[in-house]
Amino acid sequence: MRLRNQESIRKVLPGGFFQAIKALVPTLNITNTYCSEAQSIYHHSMKSKTYRLDRFISKHSAFSMSDTRYLIAQKRILLDGHPAHSVQQTVTEFTHVVLDGHCLNDKLPVYLMLNKPKGVVSATKDRQHTTVLDMIQHPQKGGLHIVGRLDLNTTGLVLLTNDGAWSRKVSLPETKLAKTYEVTLP
Repeated sequence: MRLRNQESIRKVLPGGFFQAIKALVPTLNITNTYCSEAQSIYHHSMKSKTYRLDRFISKHSAFSMSDTRYLIAQKRILLDGHPAHSVQQTVTEFTHVVLDGHCLNDKLPVYLMLNKPKGVVSATKDRQHTTVLDMIQHPQKGGLHIVGRLDLNTTGLVLLTNDGAWSRKVSLPETKLAKTYEVTLP
């Protein structure tokens, strides 16, 4: 697949592909204004992908699981900018959680498109070749993974993300997402 710029990508992969990608990328109406770096005092990484709200609060603050009901009643917990309403609400790795103005979780999903040149390997680490991750400058580069892959001598669109659920939707055969490839033989 030979794609040199975004315009050639659109010619090879017409609007249907981009509409499918846009449909699979969740629309985030979240701004990070309530989670400034100064307020983000709790930087615990989530071991699990999802938690119940009461368990998340007990693991990431000084409050117990039973205290969470009182915090919810007092509207001291915000999930994605809205007051929490139940201890059973699910907190994912990308849910913005704010407790008393302090950000407990402010991780954002990242979606990147890269035009992979020939000679670059679709891997996160390789001792012999340049990888697609070597080509990008991004603060969350270490947490990114490749959605699908292209061979070493193939050029074309590579998607990178830190959102595992989204990458499964895009790449698993069960989702039946149509993919179109253009091959040029020498």
